[in-house]
Amino acid sequence: MRWPFVSRRRYEAVDADRERLRGERDQFAKDRDAYRKAAETAASQFTEADEKYTDACIVNECLTNDLAAARKQVAESTVTEWRARAAAEKRRADQLQKRLDDAVGLGGGRIEDSSPWQPGYKASKGVAS
Repeated sequence: MRWPFVSRRRYEAVDADRERLRGERDQFAKDRDAYRKAAETAASQFTEADEKYTDACIVNECLTNDLAAARKQVAESTVTEWRARAAAEKRRADQLQKRLDDAVGLGGGRIEDSSPWQPGYKASKGVAS
């Protein structure tokens, strides 16, 4: 057989191949349409989820700012309280130190001669007073 004649076996093989390609094309078109529909559905759901996420972010930012302000206020009040306590303790310590100095004879601002209360004490002769 010469051209344009084709054997039945070859014709059926080409026909089967053509039908296979048409089937694949149709399946690809169905898959494409399904993908587009799923993408549109997901996009609408994403928009709703995106709005919820945005709302949550706004609320989170507001709460974070409120928390930062509260921390600052607590820190300031704590610092003020600690400063007041430290000043009170310093005054108390100064009063106690003054009372101790008076009790041991150091009240005049200079060290006094210890010979009156230490009878065996003798001042060294090499040191000029």
